[in-house]
Amino acid sequence: MKKVLVVGCGVSGKAVIDYLIKKHISVVAVDKSLEIDVDCPLFHENHEFFPFDFDLVVISPGVKLDHPQVLAAKYAQVEVIGEVELALRQINNPAIGVTGTNGKSTTVALIAHILDAHAVGNIGTPVISLVDAISPNEILVIELSSFQLMTMKKPSLDMAIILNITPDHLDWHGSMEAYEEAKYSIKYLLKEGGEFFSFLPNLEAAWKASLHFGVSQERFNQKVATFKPLEHRLEFVAEIDGVKCINDSKATNIASLEHALNSIEGKVVLIMGGINKGVSMAPIAPLIENKARAVMLLGQSKHIIASELSKNTPRVFVDSMQEAIQKGLQHAKRGDTLLLAPGCSSLDMFANYADRGKEFKRQIHESKRYDTSSGSR
Repeated sequence: MKKVLVVGCGVSGKAVIDYLIKKHISVVAVDKSLEIDVDCPLFHENHEFFPFDFDLVVISPGVKLDHPQVLAAKYAQVEVIGEVELALRQINNPAIGVTGTNGKSTTVALIAHILDAHAVGNIGTPVISLVDAISPNEILVIELSSFQLMTMKKPSLDMAIILNITPDHLDWHGSMEAYEEAKYSIKYLLKEGGEFFSFLPNLEAAWKASLHFGVSQERFNQKVATFKPLEHRLEFVAEIDGVKCINDSKATNIASLEHALNSIEGKVVLIMGGINKGVSMAPIAPLIENKARAVMLLGQSKHIIASELSKNTPRVFVDSMQEAIQKGLQHAKRGDTLLLAPGCSSLDMFANYADRGKEFKRQIHESKRYDTSSGSR
């Protein structure tokens, strides 16, 4: 490996660049933006390389397999992999892979907490960033998206877990069948003698992982009791004039939105919208009609979503999170919940779901400052 092309300079792409530079490997990067700060030559993602003289191409999650650089690599018979695959080729640590449509991050964080392991992958920390920092016996608990799984090859997992599969990312995969195939490919990444489990609740998945690594029931219970839930997942933010404000920005698809609505007692004023990823909200329109006093519709897909809701569901089109919160609180009554559960991707207006959740929390705390508890709804 003498010269590598990195496609996409997000968190994982930058981590790959840093790793390769430390190993004195020549690296070139491409991205849709040329304003990114990287320590290697950077070209626009559509740049044509003549000759295409790379030994390896490493693509970021979400880069489609029909991307011009991927097609050029295939034509030149150059291997294309992702950051996780590159990292796992350098080490042979004990590893658990977790995938699924919903609950991956929470399950990965819980298992890592129980096993005193490293939570890495799609949860936020690139695996490649730990390659030179961990000892051979340290355990990796890897959150794997469908995008990441499509660029993995090495049997490197001691355990593979699929939590659930519901419609998501259909705009990227093209069909539910292709999405399912990507998820199920995790079982082909098992080491000899590795264990595969599918369709487990997160606590049961954590217990299976604990058993595999010899954790007692007593220690398991102690660790579960001390686990702190992750941010942006049905997170209580504040109460304003009798209205609870809940941040579930991680609800980026229809199944997680449905879960959020079913988890809250009483009426909600729902803030939803963003990029709908090719999935209709019509199947849960009756639930939204039953639970929501009103829906604040935000983002790129707001008019599409409006057409999929029941005609009896009050809806308000808004242009910002601040407006969604202000008008949402106006519609809410004392005892209701103002719920951010978008059911969509955030990338039309925000850097990611965490950025969206932080903006919701910031605006809620700003509104809280002006709350007068003597008011009535």
